[in-house]
Amino acid sequence: MAKKKKKKKWQKKVGFFVLVRNYTALFSTWVLNLNMFGLSLRSVCSPGFNCHGCPWATCACPVGIATFGSALHVLPAMAIATILTLGALLGRLVCAFACPFGLLQELLYKIPGPKIKLPRWTRYLKYAALLLLVLVLPFWLGFEQEGYLRIDQAKFVSADDAAEEEEDPEEDPEEDPEEDPEEDPEEDPEEDPEEDPEEEEEFTLKVHLTVTNLGEKPISNPEVDIILHEKPDKKDDPLGKEVDRKKHRFDSITIAPGETKALPVIRVEDTREEHVLFVDSPQSRVEQTPRHDLYYCKLCPAGCLTATLPRLISTPEETWGKKILDNALKLGITLFFIVLMVLVSRPFCRTFCPLGATYALCSPLALSGMVYDSDKCTKCGLCAKVCPTDLDPTRQLGSKDCILCGDCKKVCPTGAIKRTFGLKRPAQKFRTEPPDQGG
Repeated sequence: MAKKKKKKKWQKKVGFFVLVRNYTALFSTWVLNLNMFGLSLRSVCSPGFNCHGCPWATCACPVGIATFGSALHVLPAMAIATILTLGALLGRLVCAFACPFGLLQELLYKIPGPKIKLPRWTRYLKYAALLLLVLVLPFWLGFEQEGYLRIDQAKFVSADDAAEEEEDPEEDPEEDPEEDPEEDPEEDPEEDPEEDPEEEEEFTLKVHLTVTNLGEKPISNPEVDIILHEKPDKKDDPLGKEVDRKKHRFDSITIAPGETKALPVIRVEDTREEHVLFVDSPQSRVEQTPRHDLYYCKLCPAGCLTATLPRLISTPEETWGKKILDNALKLGITLFFIVLMVLVSRPFCRTFCPLGATYALCSPLALSGMVYDSDKCTKCGLCAKVCPTDLDPTRQLGSKDCILCGDCKKVCPTGAIKRTFGLKRPAQKFRTEPPDQGG
């Protein structure tokens, strides 16, 4: 039986610190998913990479907000302000201590097996993802609107209302309805085939609707809901809760894009004395689809694990073959990165994370940073061995790819690496020769 290799002192020290970082990231993951307990703050952006498509997500994802804001040609001020504020304060420190997806990478990389290093040029891919998939392509392609039904007019008319409308004050006085020769005084009104007394008793309120299709595609079989709310006790009181919702579907009717059409009259029970009546349509929500799936959210591995997969599991009416086929690209990208996370340290952070790319662009001006003192360095090479992003701190500490984790600081035997916070950082004099690989 092979003898277990004893860990060196520096390995124990950095191992404990990595454990602390993992626990802070785990706590952050819990805080960012408090909607499992009913706490939702979707008006606030998450600092770490956490998809708000997940039903447990507490906050909104700044990448998702920026992507869809770009597609709608709307400035996502909330997302931009969140990222720039955190970037100016902490730089990429968030990636090491508060990102749920960073925690997943750390855990998967601990799985034993062969480990590889990525080429240097792959670090620039995250900037391409930010530029193309978050900003340029969504702005250029926009959304394909499936349909948007606007209710222009909803008029509730009872039998009494109709009678009042028939009493036109501008009626011609010369016209005498009693002298109408076509009227038969002996005619029995109950014999009118178009009038059903039972139906009139049950449905005493007529709803006249006019709608317009504001979408880019025809709307077939439009749907309308008549919603009943409890009437407030006083005039200034808030509206009561919803007590009923009657759904109506108009089959065999199609509304072309831009067309305005009056729908057939709906008959409902007149309960206006007890309720406030509203008209709404499930098709009045904009059904927008990203064109060609070239938005970051349509390819995001984090969104796939926390939003797409739960949705696929919760839809048993579809076969798994169809589910996989419809989401093949996103599932394939997710599987690729999961395998890569076992082989490479933090590959997603380094190659495909637009949030990390944004923090990286902010890092030169961030208050949080780290500095290297070459005069204290003994060229032991330990700092390069423990760096989770495969950097050489003696030449690249505090660079855009440095996540400020502090692992190198923990293993440095001479204190040549220090953490700083403030507007001014001490000048760094990096080494030009590679470090020794001893230790």
